Amino acid sequence: MKTKVVKVGNSLGIRLAREIVARMRLSEGSLLSIVETSSGIQLRKIEPDDAEIITFADKVFSSNDELFRLLSK
Repeated sequence: MKTKVVKVGNSLGIRLAREIVARMRLSEGSLLSIVETSSGIQLRKIEPDDAEIITFADKVFSSNDELFRLLSK
């Protein structure tokens, strides 16, 4: 299956085929995890429970950015 990269506002996006959207049970606002692999990218739907954890982790990491940078040394 092929898709084209399109401009969305000031960003770029891709369109997902209706069949993929239905099979993955996606809707507007669904969260996807994007992982870069040796052969390209992998998209994975983030389930609602996972989304809450990821949102919390994002807040923790962004509010403690300098601390995590120092700890990683």
